[in-house]
Amino acid sequence: MTGPVTSPTYTIGNSYDGLSHLDLYRFDGLTEADWGALEPYFEDAICFVEWPERAGAWLPEPRLRVTIRHESAVRRLIEFESSEAGLLDCLFRDADPRL
Repeated sequence: MTGPVTSPTYTIGNSYDGLSHLDLYRFDGLTEADWGALEPYFEDAICFVEWPERAGAWLPEPRLRVTIRHESAVRRLIEFESSEAGLLDCLFRDADPRL
């Protein structure tokens, strides 16, 4: 995919070719009806979800938590966590260890 990805803050979600971006900030939790409206974003796509804790157990597996921390004005630390066995190894097996 090339081109800008915009924040879905006012629309809840945006879909792109094979990629979805959701912002669940305005939810206190999901109902079955809410999930019915959000579920199509996950079909055949990698889905980035801001405020995932608002979805509770509704989010499908596998899950990868990405945390971005500001180390300085020009440096960021990106952390990846998953309880899915082997997911991180699969994603990063060919990564440059110097990064």
